[in-house]
Amino acid sequence: SDTWGTALIGRHDTPYKMSVGSYDYFGDQIGDFNGTVGFQDVRAQNAVAYVSPNWGGFNLAGAIVAPGTDDASEAYSIAGNFGIGGFKASVAYEDLGDIALGSSLAEKKWGIAGDYSMGAWGIMGRYDSLSDIGGGNTDADLWQVGGKFGFGNNVVKAMWGQNDTDGASSRDTWSIGLDHNFTKRTQAYIQYADVEKSWDGWSIGMVHKF
Repeated sequence: SDTWGTALIGRHDTPYKMSVGSYDYFGDQIGDFNGTVGFQDVRAQNAVAYVSPNWGGFNLAGAIVAPGTDDASEAYSIAGNFGIGGFKASVAYEDLGDIALGSSLAEKKWGIAGDYSMGAWGIMGRYDSLSDIGGGNTDADLWQVGGKFGFGNNVVKAMWGQNDTDGASSRDTWSIGLDHNFTKRTQAYIQYADVEKSWDGWSIGMVHKF
């Protein structure tokens, strides 16, 4: 409803993921900032969420994750988003509670992200602070900056990021890519990603949206 907003129940992206997790120029591909930098964007079970209407470019979202499965306990996620013209920004906080225990997930985290597009150009940035990873005392700071440029049916994009986790050496990451749009629904791409001291690789593929 344009007046009352949107309610969501079931398995769904948390507001944290829907907000700061939406700025990835390499989303769901080899350069995805979750798989390279290590951001933690969660798709939760048993979520009950609300997304407010758009108030002059600003909206809020919140969710709780109810008990009911082996890997879910009470948790919550909140986010605020703002967009006007070519600029948009988001800030979010998430407390996963017992979901993080014994896993690689942070129990608590907050993040901020922004994007600015002007004609063929686009730039983005994201910063996350993670606390009590796996339910322990390990914290981490993560950031990424990126840019893209479109010409004709093509988009060139690149990103640079870093993961600084307690007790480990900081890890730099970078990715480059070229997308070619045959039509509005069919795209081919080639990408390269490098995660310092861990892995690097190429990816070539095609996406068709039905």
